[in-house]
Amino acid sequence: MAYSKYRVFDKKNNFHQSYDEALQGAEQFAKDCARQIKGYVLKYSENDFFKSENPFKLYDFTDQVK
Repeated sequence: MAYSKYRVFDKKNNFHQSYDEALQGAEQFAKDCARQIKGYVLKYSENDFFKSENPFKLYDFTDQVK
């Protein structure tokens, strides 16, 4: 079974965390992490994840003011 994967980056494009959809709640964990660091989440298909190709920006909290 193919799972989507999520990568969390801060507003300076530094990688912070990665989550696999095989983990229940992975999308919410990625979203919460990005919100906490005021970053963004990229979603990848399982095949594109290892090549870091074709990401989809799922959530973006970079413009939020504390």
